Amino acid sequence: MGLTHSFDLVHCSEIIEHLHNWEVERMMSEVARVLDVNGRFIAQTEPNKMYRWVSSIWSYRQRALQAKQEGSKVRFMIEPPPSHVLLHVNEQTYWSLKRLVRKYFQEYKVATYELALGMDDSLRRTYNAYPYNNLPLLRLFFNRELIAYSKRPRPKRPNYK
Repeated sequence: MGLTHSFDLVHCSEIIEHLHNWEVERMMSEVARVLDVNGRFIAQTEPNKMYRWVSSIWSYRQRALQAKQEGSKVRFMIEPPPSHVLLHVNEQTYWSLKRLVRKYFQEYKVATYELALGMDDSLRRTYNAYPYNNLPLLRLFFNRELIAYSKRPRPKRPNYK
């Protein structure tokens, strides 16, 4: 099954959120199988599942004022577009991504970061969360991107029948 040689690096960018759990498990076991003993695995995924929830709360006041001016209703949660719901079947949180890489790798680090720093000023003022992006606990919620750095795949257990 599959390749018989190994790789020094496997990089997976913006893939995990589009795969169902069983597909992610299969992908991770295959990555661990083909990765060299000293190889590295990097996985980047977005959006952080907590980000939409927190940004909905954070921006509610601004959205309510705007809805009042427009004479429309405001929803508490920011609703993602239908295509987002169909395509993002497995959004991760910091903790779920950490659990996933811990299962397959001996050494790992999961971090959050914000790619949206290039947003226009009006959008940045609406969310106004940037002072919190680097605070230790709050950055797990306020940053949109998640990235996992892993190395040293866990040894395979014998498959006894």
